[in-house]
Amino acid sequence: MGAVQVEVSPVPLKSQNKNEAGVEVTFGQRKNRRLKMPLTWIGIYDGHGGDKASQFCSDWMSSYVKNEESYPFDLGYAMKNAFTSIDEDFVATGHPDGSTACATTLVGGRRIVCSNAGDSRAIVVRRDGTVVRLSRDHKPGMPDETRRISELGGRVIYWGRWRVEGLLAVSRSVGDASLKPYVTAEPEVCEYDIGKDDWFLVLSSDGVWDVMDNEEAAHVVIASSCVMEEGRLKIDTNRFKWAARNLCDHAKSCGSTDNFSCVVVDLKSCGNPQAKSGIYSP
Repeated sequence: MGAVQVEVSPVPLKSQNKNEAGVEVTFGQRKNRRLKMPLTWIGIYDGHGGDKASQFCSDWMSSYVKNEESYPFDLGYAMKNAFTSIDEDFVATGHPDGSTACATTLVGGRRIVCSNAGDSRAIVVRRDGTVVRLSRDHKPGMPDETRRISELGGRVIYWGRWRVEGLLAVSRSVGDASLKPYVTAEPEVCEYDIGKDDWFLVLSSDGVWDVMDNEEAAHVVIASSCVMEEGRLKIDTNRFKWAARNLCDHAKSCGSTDNFSCVVVDLKSCGNPQAKSGIYSP
């Protein structure tokens, strides 16, 4: 079989549901063959110094992405520009606080586009408990972040932990006007094609990751969401609905004193009628 070129169609989607977002792609030699792929937006915004920045991101980030000229043709580029644009606009409001931002766009059940600025994190949990990391934590003590800040004239000072100018323990965020340009909102973008063994997507603020590693979080999610039936691991939709809360409760039992937010996504539920209720095999 030869290579198949896939491109996003410039024809906008027509849907009876005005809140439904999606893209159409054309593929193969027949131009009339089109595949509708819904877009799902998921974001975690962890504020510090106040709640204005995190609320601003929660309210408007997805709109900033949709207003980018490159949307939906180049989602990674659109998300990157949206992060820097919303940062400029929030700083212009005069509010002094800031927020980390970790956001993903799910393209049907086929691809994840992740954009991250700060120390919230996104991972993919596979069927066997292994993990694919979609983002990295932006800490001032990381060599490349320290170098970037130093070259801009800033300082990274140890005060209990490495901090920008001795104040902020993350090196990238939306807002934090007093620490510009050392603290940037420019995100790192990762695009990942979902495989057959990729079952869950987990996004969480640093309150979870401060007390457990990726593998432990993966095991909690699988234990919270799956059952063994006829010798096979299957997803139980009734158990899955508690996966995010169980992960937060586990972080609290491990000694986390930070606040935390968490989202767990069933990657196998897209277009699968069996995933609506009961137990199903992905």
